[in-house]
Amino acid sequence: MTYLPAWNGREWTAQEIQGNKLTHLLLSFARIDNEFRISDRDVRIKNVPDTVSAQMVADKTWLELKKVRKKYPHLKVIIAVGGWEGEGFSD
Repeated sequence: MTYLPAWNGREWTAQEIQGNKLTHLLLSFARIDNEFRISDRDVRIKNVPDTVSAQMVADKTWLELKKVRKKYPHLKVIIAVGGWEGEGFSD
């Protein structure tokens, strides 16, 4: 298992993942909207330039994850919800 941070300006690429040595990917953190869907549109992201939106970071994360899943279809993906800055999760 490996932990893939998608918060606070942390980035990773599909090329860095050694999926042949893994069984699971833990992607963190997702937010859930009022309709119980994954949503990062209004998330504040620290250490990211103002010209980069949360949606751009989320889109890049999902694109990289798609590449990893194509190369290593055996991998199970676990999505962690919440995080320190996720509303209602650290109260």
